[in-house]
Amino acid sequence: ALPGVLVAMLIKDLGSTLHMRGGRGVLTWAHSISHEEALARYLPDAEAVRHHRLGVVAMFRAKAKAGLTTERVARELPWLMLQLNDLAGLKECLCNVELFTQLRESMDRGVNDLDRYWGSIKESHVTLAETICRQLQAAFNQLREQAG
Repeated sequence: ALPGVLVAMLIKDLGSTLHMRGGRGVLTWAHSISHEEALARYLPDAEAVRHHRLGVVAMFRAKAKAGLTTERVARELPWLMLQLNDLAGLKECLCNVELFTQLRESMDRGVNDLDRYWGSIKESHVTLAETICRQLQAAFNQLREQAG
């Protein structure tokens, strides 16, 4: 999610305090002090953090729009929306059938962020369910039109 130049700077500056996780090119910190140092240096204020988060949101939205709703997109996009206080964006995430399905499956593995996200929107479950039903109906209509 970080630009290549920033990753190269991080690796050069922080070297042994970083390692790849899961074989998917995800950098993580060996120690929490490293995390704090990187934040202070590369994301020194709230506006820098916000700017970075917006960039990651744009990347994840593009992936979701292209039908590439991975577990990472499903896990991180709603969290980013919540951190940015973008409740409309959070609702959009939860009403995306693919993303919702990924989140629901993560609940089966013991990760329960879904309840927190629903509660943050402050709308009734009925309203959200109606929105999802409209999206499903639109997708069904589109498939029917394509089938001719």
